[in-house]
Amino acid sequence: MMGNNKGATRKQVEPTFKIFQPSSRTINHVAQTTVPIAFPSETAWFAQAMTEPAFFHGTLLVGVTFKALLQKETVFPPECFYHYSEALKYTRANVENAELQEGTIAAVACLAAFETAVNFNATSESVHIDGLERVMSVRKTHQQLELSAYLQKLISCGAEPVANMTRPRFLAVQAHKTIPANPTLEQEKEIITQLDSEWGPEFMYDTITTFEGMDALTAKLFHRVRQMSILATRLYAMEPNPTFQRQYTEGMLLLERQVIASVWSLSSNNRRQRSETKAVKACTRTWHSTVLTYIHMFLRHTHPNSRRVTVDKVAARLRYSLKILTPTELWFDFPPNFLLWVLVIAGVAAEGHPDRKWLLHLLSQLRERQELETWDKALLILKEYAWVDHLCTEPCKGFFEESTVSIEENEGQREDAVDGCSPSSL
Repeated sequence: MMGNNKGATRKQVEPTFKIFQPSSRTINHVAQTTVPIAFPSETAWFAQAMTEPAFFHGTLLVGVTFKALLQKETVFPPECFYHYSEALKYTRANVENAELQEGTIAAVACLAAFETAVNFNATSESVHIDGLERVMSVRKTHQQLELSAYLQKLISCGAEPVANMTRPRFLAVQAHKTIPANPTLEQEKEIITQLDSEWGPEFMYDTITTFEGMDALTAKLFHRVRQMSILATRLYAMEPNPTFQRQYTEGMLLLERQVIASVWSLSSNNRRQRSETKAVKACTRTWHSTVLTYIHMFLRHTHPNSRRVTVDKVAARLRYSLKILTPTELWFDFPPNFLLWVLVIAGVAAEGHPDRKWLLHLLSQLRERQELETWDKALLILKEYAWVDHLCTEPCKGFFEESTVSIEENEGQREDAVDGCSPSSL
């Protein structure tokens, strides 16, 4: 994830400020054991955290917070708010002294990640993300344009608006380019091409399948989604393999960044929409929200207790994108096979939400139109798109079978209506 710094794996990194000894031992244990084995290039992050108090407490803040989320805690532990107050205290001091070092920026990124986790009803216009943007702007005025690799990744991971699908504020950091205020379509394509070049040789393009409803860009991105799905299936079937796990982690980060860049391109440059077919126009908004939902639900396999952070918001966008379609767009312009994949993903993500019944009704209508009587028949279509057997099959089959009950109920209601009008009932 970060710039390679193998030298830091050979000796203990001592803090340059006073901290509690248990915290020092914990972070050094992670930096010297787990990190060098799984992510050898992340040692640059920990070396920086041990020399900058704000970043140190920001790192522990994020760790403690997400540990609590994964353990289904309903109340955050005291350590969480201790590290929050300490990170905020040191960050304020650094900003007031105009010390815009990398550790300060990294600390603000950690605070933004924390806010995303706990304040899940907020928009991307949050105070810490706003602060991060301002700090970056001030740094530019001081001609401090270069950022370490670890910081570029930290900013993109902690502050990308995945949940709200809004403008990616730090795309310039991710693409290593200066982005004009009103970029042309050609400039957007150049940025997207730059992001695409970061994929390693193990993710070579072979034959790209352009499904109906996708333009050239979304077809390429969906090819990546399918590649990551295949890799996820392989990882599940094999013994733990650090090389493949590393490829998967890097691939997931790149994929999310590219999908969000595509959202930004689509919203900022309408020329991309005007030149496409009716199917593409009907599908594009839904395509982006469905792919992001699929990434978080299945490729990232987000823990149910953590889904409120990102999955719920993206899933809400997905349902909204379907609701605003006209009947003609939904049933005639929208490719039925792709709609099946979308509805199944949306249905699983809507577990416990009132809209689940509405999605079941849509799926029932689609099944009647396409004569999809059985799950096996539907599964053949679903696997043409993107699918991870051990993660997708059970929840998606459950949703599909719920729609079977809905179909049977509708048929029963029709039969009752016919019986009520029969001569024998008069």
